[in-house]
Amino acid sequence: MKDIGSERHTKLSKELTSRIVRWCGEFHPFMIELNHLLSRYYKMKGDQENAVTMAKSALSCCIKTIGSHSLRTAEQYYQLGDV
Repeated sequence: MKDIGSERHTKLSKELTSRIVRWCGEFHPFMIELNHLLSRYYKMKGDQENAVTMAKSALSCCIKTIGSHSLRTAEQYYQLGDV
């Protein structure tokens, strides 16, 4: 049986992501934070695959928006390794 809360959360996160992309563009600091938080959420729930996907997405967005020589980028590398 599927977890109703998880299904609802997935729907909400997809809607939030689409709104941020529509308002701010695909590569924006909001997307870094959203993907980072989703990665932590999925890790907490035990969903390793989605956690890694969100961490990679946060890192990719961070490199494209802020650059590869930033403390924020280093934090995203750490998050990916922590997942």
